[in-house]
Amino acid sequence: MTRPKYLDLHAVAELTGLTYPTVRGYHNKAAIRRRDGTSRPGDFPPPDDVFSRVPLWLPDTIETWMANRPGRGTGGGRPRKNPNSGSDA
Repeated sequence: MTRPKYLDLHAVAELTGLTYPTVRGYHNKAAIRRRDGTSRPGDFPPPDDVFSRVPLWLPDTIETWMANRPGRGTGGGRPRKNPNSGSDA
């Protein structure tokens, strides 16, 4: 099977295992942050090309983003109430 040259949002969702609405949301939020100059590490990458207003990404771009995006729990979250116990009691 040959890899497609470009991926639209539906193909990105299929490649990543994320749902289409999730991918669309990541793209929209990252586009707003780029426009406002407030981009964050791990944001969805900008499109590699646009065809008739449809954003397109190269598979390598998405694979790199997936490999480098922050995982669940990145940032530490709230500190424990009792740092000496193993539970949040």
